[in-house]
Amino acid sequence: MIKNEVYERAFERAITKKLYSGASIVPVISIGVKYINIKEIEGKLTRTEVEMTFEEMSLIITCMSCRTPREFINIFPILKVYDGDKFGEKDYYSTLSLIKALPQDKPLGPNINKLLFEYSNLDIIEFPIRMMLTSDSLCRFDGKRGILEEWTEENNVPIYRKYTDSQGKKFIFDPMKGKTLKIRKKLPDHLRVLK
Repeated sequence: MIKNEVYERAFERAITKKLYSGASIVPVISIGVKYINIKEIEGKLTRTEVEMTFEEMSLIITCMSCRTPREFINIFPILKVYDGDKFGEKDYYSTLSLIKALPQDKPLGPNINKLLFEYSNLDIIEFPIRMMLTSDSLCRFDGKRGILEEWTEENNVPIYRKYTDSQGKKFIFDPMKGKTLKIRKKLPDHLRVLK
């Protein structure tokens, strides 16, 4: 929690410096992404907290879209993984080819969304995932199903939710069938019950 507060204060300072003294926007982007990546986005949050997080993410994405591809690479270096083609994953070469396809001296603009999902950098990989989780939470606050729930329903994939009752016992609920199942801990193979 302390790390979260440190990044939150640093993010606020970077925004304040940019607004009042015209400082560089780079700290807003780099610190903002790190702050969002460690921020609590699930759990017992209020709608206001989730909306604030979504607005912070939108601000960071807007700032990113004003950068050129070269500046983006300087802020978030490409991860040095070279065998992504072998495993069907994004890697250094796929990210570099994506960057080269963009105009190098123009701001990223609307291309930022595609870049965020295809860019190979640990911070950038986590950022869009957290963005989707936050938008999913906003959907739930509105009484709608989340993005994953809609997808699973369209593709007939079952979802199981894990709950804990008032006595501390854990169980799984299947909303499609309306049934609950107990969770049993499996004993390790090397242990046996003696008679």
